[in-house]
Amino acid sequence: MRRRVAITGMGVVTPLGSSVEALVDGLLAGRSGVGLITLFDTAALPTRIAAEVPWTGPILRDRKVSFALEAADQACRDAGVPAGVGGISLGIGLELFSLDDMVTVRRERQDPPEERSRKLT
Repeated sequence: MRRRVAITGMGVVTPLGSSVEALVDGLLAGRSGVGLITLFDTAALPTRIAAEVPWTGPILRDRKVSFALEAADQACRDAGVPAGVGGISLGIGLELFSLDDMVTVRRERQDPPEERSRKLT
């Protein structure tokens, strides 16, 4: 059985840039998005490098959700979908911790505070 897919719009948020054009340009130029971690103190961690996303937009409780929403918005604009028209199905793999929680655990060797519980609201 042969299946077909129609890509109507694309959007990305990556360490190389927050647009499809910036990502393609970075990849073709051979640039790396890896550098020193700047989002939190890495003193208690075994590594000091990561591929952080440079971001000036609003951040929700979890950065990847903010990035996914931006990428979805870009894809809708790229597809020519007017704002507020249509719908989108978005799936995100959510881990059971966040990086700031891991740094706290690593630094203090204790569980993160209860107020950091994961609530999907």
